[in-house]
Formats: sequence, C-alpha cells, structure tokens
Amino acid sequence: MKRFLAVIVVLVVGVVGFGFYRGWFRVSTSDTERGNQVKLDVDKEKIKEDRDKAGAEIKDVTGDLTGKAKKSSGSDRAGGEGKAPRQEYERQADEKLKALERMEALRKKKEAARKKLDDLKAAGAATWEDGKAGVEAALDDWRKAYEDLRSKLP
Repeated sequence: MKRFLAVIVVLVVGVVGFGFYRGWFRVSTSDTERGNQVKLDVDKEKIKEDRDKAGAEIKDVTGDLTGKAKKSSGSDRAGGEGKAPRQEYERQADEKLKALERMEALRKKKEAARKKLDDLKAAGAATWEDGKAGVEAALDDWRKAYEDLRSKLP
C-alpha cells in the first residue's frame, strides 16, 4: 500500500512539474494589507492546445506505423488486396476451418490404418502377407491426404 501511495505521489508531482514547465500553471504573489497573497492560475486554453497537438502527433505516428504494418503484412499475397478487413478475417477463418476439417479426416484415416496394422499383428505371420497390401494402401492414402493438406496450408 505504501508503494502504491508513493507511486501516486510521484505521478502527481511529475504532472504538476510538467504543467509548470509547459505553462499550464502560474504562481503569482502580491502584497496586501493583510499580508502576502499567493495565487495559482490554470491556463485551460494552453492545456487544451497541448492536448490537441499531442493527439494529432499520436495520430500521425500511429498512422505511419499502421501504414508500415499494412505494407509488411503481405495482405496482397493472401489475396485480400482491396477487401475490407472483416471480409479478409472471415476468409482466413474459413480457410482455417477447412484445414481443421481436413486434419480431422486425416486423423481418422490414420486411426483406420493403425487399426488394420494392429489387427494384422494380432493375427500372426501367415495373415500378415495377405493383409500387407491393405495396410500399404491405407498408409499411401494417408500420406496423400497429408501431403494434400500440407500443400494447402499457408
């Protein structure tokens, strides 16, 4: 709790110091009949000008960074040139769903090939030669599906 309060005090002192530096606050003294008078003036217009100027600078910088990010993202490679960002995200999401579906089909083929291999191992050596062709066909089918999926992924 002490650290939190210390951080708050440091932030307040920093903002006040920065405000005096930027001309947001002015302290003036004057002598009166009753004693010295200290007056604190807050220049709201100067604060508003600086806030608007800082906002414009931030927009310029973030605009530059956003433009650079768009150029380097390679959206033209993905076929999304000229599309609205939402449409591009939807297209990418559809591609990912299709890839997941293909991966699930590939997993099922793998399990079928594994089951055939386990059945052959359990049956013995004589049956192995008979079923060897079926296992090889299932493995080839699985490899083709895997390569097809791999070629379609970005």
